[in-house]
Amino acid sequence: MRDKIGKQIDSLLSNSSNSSYSGKESDADVKRIVLCRLGGIGDVIHTLPLANYLKKKHKNASVEYITSSNVSELLNICCTFIDKTWVFNKKK
Repeated sequence: MRDKIGKQIDSLLSNSSNSSYSGKESDADVKRIVLCRLGGIGDVIHTLPLANYLKKKHKNASVEYITSSNVSELLNICCTFIDKTWVFNKKK
């Protein structure tokens, strides 16, 4: 099942019109993966399987996340596959 999900993620990423991701990158090619989700906690939770998959696929890469402060705290505590979080506070 996990292999099937991984193939689906690779397919989605490589078919994205704004992506330079081919799915054939080696660990040496990928040094840093930065995900950005500034919505609510539910939006971030929906992206966690992708972050976990990318970390497993590119073990030597740093997986980082840009999000709000309250979500950042949760990621730091619960998600060992995320190496660093960046806090972005929207101006109101």
